[in-house]
Amino acid sequence: MPRGFTILELCITLAIMTVLGGAVVSMAGKMMDYLGEQDVRLAFALDATSTFAKLDAELRESGKVTLGTTRYPYTASEGAELCFVRLDSPPCLFDGSTDLRWNPTEIRLKVEDRELRVYEGGVRRTTLITKVNGCLFTVAARTISMDLDLTDATAGVRERFRRIVVMRN
Repeated sequence: MPRGFTILELCITLAIMTVLGGAVVSMAGKMMDYLGEQDVRLAFALDATSTFAKLDAELRESGKVTLGTTRYPYTASEGAELCFVRLDSPPCLFDGSTDLRWNPTEIRLKVEDRELRVYEGGVRRTTLITKVNGCLFTVAARTISMDLDLTDATAGVRERFRRIVVMRN
């Protein structure tokens, strides 16, 4: 009696193993894409949270004020830029009057080259966040709302974030 497998049995087994191996590799590839996308989403959420925390601290120290003929805070470029001034540090210096002293330097937030940048007195101070597709600022009464749109084209991820800050005066 002959022992072993025929060439036909080996070919059928090889074809089945190839199909199963291809399916496993395909599923692993899709899982890696999914995990990479989730990593980008998580990074966006962390970056946006950090950016909003920094802006919260700055904007809560600012307030409504008029310097010359300019009323702060205000938006420019159809809401794509935000301009404000903040109180001196320390904020309340007693100089014989009851007025708070203001730092007359204008702070401007705007998106350039897919980065949200901070300009102080016309000089670039820092970059808050990258991969910015767009940013919209809205000023109403004592509140400033910030809508941030982040995009990573290589991962195919787009996320939007919103924060509302209430100024102190």
